[in-house]
Amino acid sequence: MANHHVPVLVAAILLLSTLASTATALANTTVAPATKTLSNTTFASTTIASANTTVASTATALANSGKPTPYDMLKQYGFPPGVLPTGATGYVLRSDGSFEAYLPAECSFHIDKWSVRFSTRIAGNIQTGSIHDLEGVKLKVVLVWVGIKQVDREGDQLRFHAGAVSQSFSVGNFASSPQCS
Repeated sequence: MANHHVPVLVAAILLLSTLASTATALANTTVAPATKTLSNTTFASTTIASANTTVASTATALANSGKPTPYDMLKQYGFPPGVLPTGATGYVLRSDGSFEAYLPAECSFHIDKWSVRFSTRIAGNIQTGSIHDLEGVKLKVVLVWVGIKQVDREGDQLRFHAGAVSQSFSVGNFASSPQCS
């Protein structure tokens, strides 16, 4: 993302945050049930409360739909969603490509003969087809856990680099996110 887009992105995030706060305030507003007659027309305050709830729901939906999921962001950089386990609770992606993604708990699973472990915070730098300076992902090699430092997309293959070991897997193996055990 170019640096000149950062102020626009910050403004959009602030606007969405304001909408979400307003929506929450409106959703928590209680209107006393009273009626008022104007020109033989009766307006019930419950109608106003209903309108407030509709506005609140719409604003909340807009605020929540403003940011792609971590899995959507992976796709934008050429990676399948399955390189990140299910349950990611959020992420931060900076304009220089550095990122942090968060899981609610440590996560372990197996890919072929390999044991993989994710910590609650995964960080690194992402570019189209490459994730490097990776932190928070380990691969068990014999009896030792070794950090995966880089993942590269090479056509229909993903190559994982962990210390002196590197292994390629078909991109199809990562079409869906693994479940933690």
